Amino acid sequence: MKKPLVVFLCFINIALFTSTAKAQFAAPASAVWLSNCTQSNFFNTSGTLGPAGNLFSNINLGVYTQNSGTLILRGGGVRTSKTATENVCSVRMHYRIYLQSSAPGAFNIIDLPHLSDCDVSSGQFPGGGACSVGDQLWERTDTTIDITSPAPGKYILEVYYDVAGSNTSTTGCSDTLLLNNSGNNYKASFSIQSPTFASNNPVTCNGADGFITISGLVAGSTYSVSFTHNGVPVSPVFLTANGSGQIVILNLIAGIYSNFLLKINGCTTNLFIGIVLSNPIFIPTFPTISPFCAGTTAPLLPSTSINGIVGSWSPAVIDNQNSGSYTFTPSGNQCGITVNINVTVIPPTVPTFGFGTSLTICADPNRYIDKWNYRYMESCCSR
Repeated sequence: MKKPLVVFLCFINIALFTSTAKAQFAAPASAVWLSNCTQSNFFNTSGTLGPAGNLFSNINLGVYTQNSGTLILRGGGVRTSKTATENVCSVRMHYRIYLQSSAPGAFNIIDLPHLSDCDVSSGQFPGGGACSVGDQLWERTDTTIDITSPAPGKYILEVYYDVAGSNTSTTGCSDTLLLNNSGNNYKASFSIQSPTFASNNPVTCNGADGFITISGLVAGSTYSVSFTHNGVPVSPVFLTANGSGQIVILNLIAGIYSNFLLKINGCTTNLFIGIVLSNPIFIPTFPTISPFCAGTTAPLLPSTSINGIVGSWSPAVIDNQNSGSYTFTPSGNQCGITVNINVTVIPPTVPTFGFGTSLTICADPNRYIDKWNYRYMESCCSR
């Protein structure tokens, strides 16, 4: 007889548990405080701590003149949040500044002290800004790190933050939260320039072909340039620096140029320099006047030089009896200078002989036939 098949059904009760991870203290917003030529305020690195339009990451902060103090790192700020069972102990901002073309160096640290807690009753921080229970502000904005002091070049300002606290205690500080843009940190760029001047005088008399070159600028950047000419302001011109970091102010006449102002990204650099552009100086040239004998016809003094300078002479006519110096004075607006030429007049020469000014000689003895006369003459000429 077959035994009945007994089937045991095992029922497994599966309990479904919903686990909620414990919240940790957090830092929902951070920012770098910068002072530049247009404002002094927070530039947001994460969240919104400063004005919404003030961004930091991947932003070009502009062009600044070396040692001008027009870009100052004043510190930063972090907004933290915690529950009733957590703690936040301290906040620090780490920063470094380096050339884009160089390896980054070590970070510097700015401590961001506790500033204020959220006023829960009003839902606002004492200094303004919405908040919730457990929210705190940590900030420092009174440092004065002049980041225009390095040598000219293109730079990176890189920052990140660390927040020390505890996820399990209201007094502990053993946990650390990093705000570092997922390991990439927060980076902004800026440029430092050091303007220098060179000038070229006009090459034509009273011409507008002189020019002034300003070097040491940032290639591709556009500047508003203003200055004075002989004390009279010249309307600003907009010039873009070439690939060598130069702008050239063209079509300049002779005169004194000063009070140069360079404006870019809201910053004005006053370049305390004066430049004098001068007209060219042309020296009149003339054909050589060879010495001539006194009393002969004197050569004429030309009223126009070989190189085309018109003028007058003093004396106006060459004296054909005496040597002398003659001055040529160019007429106005020719950029010529006064020149002198010397003319040599050769005085008459009186011939001189060994016998003086008179000579007594004997007549030809051959014409005396009479021998007695000949003897007489011979005797005469032998005396």
